[in-house]
Amino acid sequence: MVKHRRRQILGEVENYKKKHRGQLYMDFFNNLDANLPGGFRTRYDESVLDGHLFVDDPSASSRMRERSTRDFFEDCRLAMEKVGISESQLNDIRHRFDQNMGDEEIAKEFTDTLLPIYINLRLMGYKHYPDLIG
Repeated sequence: MVKHRRRQILGEVENYKKKHRGQLYMDFFNNLDANLPGGFRTRYDESVLDGHLFVDDPSASSRMRERSTRDFFEDCRLAMEKVGISESQLNDIRHRFDQNMGDEEIAKEFTDTLLPIYINLRLMGYKHYPDLIG
């Protein structure tokens, strides 16, 4: 089941790339990195962290609707950990990307860093939209 799901997710990525000159651009991930450790969304007030971001949104995955914001951020941390990417590594590439907008090499490094994290989150049951990029 996991192999089938992984193939399906990779197929979605490939479909995106076919429409974008064979490239995976940051717009595919939109706000994903904001949800990862060190991202601006992870700095919510404690009262927000214990709430649910998409509890009433039928387009969100059941996993997203059932988990607190804090639990979602923990899943993001675990997805990074599973692929061996540390918060400091992510913050480094995030900083270099922000300082060098338009640098295709750094943008590719950032998308290459985000892709395995994204795949792990999708395998956990999160949807591309609205869960991960909304």
